[in-house]
Amino acid sequence: REVGDHLGQIYEKQGRKQEAANIYALAAASGRITPDPAGRTTMEDRMDRLKEQGIHASYPDPGRELGEQRSVYLPKLTKKYASAEFFIALSPDKVEDVQFIRGDEALKSAGDALRKSNFHMPFPKDSKAKLVRRGILACTPAMEKCQFTLLLPQTTTTQ
Repeated sequence: REVGDHLGQIYEKQGRKQEAANIYALAAASGRITPDPAGRTTMEDRMDRLKEQGIHASYPDPGRELGEQRSVYLPKLTKKYASAEFFIALSPDKVEDVQFIRGDEALKSAGDALRKSNFHMPFPKDSKAKLVRRGILACTPAMEKCQFTLLLPQTTTTQ
């Protein structure tokens, strides 16, 4: 939430008000609220100011949009309900590694499908960095595809 608030402020200063409104909406949907003890202007105040100028977030459901931005879809891997957790190691060009953590045995072989996925993870230009993320793969009979959703970075460790 705090990072989104700062990015929104940067967009506002650059005159990119629509992008600021979108970022504020996504940050607000993240649900983590940190009070401002200094009494400075809050993100909600900045959002209200943009709304008064007729600038609204483009997302009808920012929470859903936030989830979609952290998800990739895989071909249907099972006909029954199944879920599993994985670690994935990402580099600028590809998925470097996939490790099954726990879950339904039917999804243990999903590593190949995850390696072929494009996570659209932004990295700095010419970066050689690797990023480890944790995610949940869920397949349901009603869905045509399985959904892999990256969890927030602070959940990367196992417990």
